[in-house]
Order: sequence, then C-alpha cells, then structure tokens
Amino acid sequence: LPQFHDFSEKINVKSISLFNEKPVVHRLSHQHLNTLFWIVETSETTENAIPITEVKNYAVPVLIENFVSEFFEDY
Repeated sequence: LPQFHDFSEKINVKSISLFNEKPVVHRLSHQHLNTLFWIVETSETTENAIPITEVKNYAVPVLIENFVSEFFEDY
C-alpha cells in the first residue's frame, strides 16, 4: 500500500513480521472477517503513540481487544 510505504519511511521501520499464519475469523452479523495481524517494529515513536500500559484504557473493537490481550499478555 502506498500510504503504508510513505508512513513507514517517517517512523523508521526496523522490521515487519506476520503474527498469525492462520487468519483469525471474526464473525459479525453481516460478514466474516479473516484477519491477519502484522507486527511492525520501529526505532521511533510518533506523537500519537499510546504506551503499551495504556492500551487497555481505550475502547476498541473485540477483534483488536483479543489481539492486544494475546500479544501483550506478558505486559
């Protein structure tokens, strides 16, 4: 995606890796989402960055909440 490429240059991406080889299927009433999560490590933070310890204080969709709980279970 061109937008991601432009953004990735601004935040100095160190690495990108696929978190889940098998898509997570999230069922909504009108559609099924087959979701892959990518981990992007950067050497810089953006001005809008949210610390890991603060993520749980934000309202997010269930799909994202489940991912955050699994990915950051050690935090």
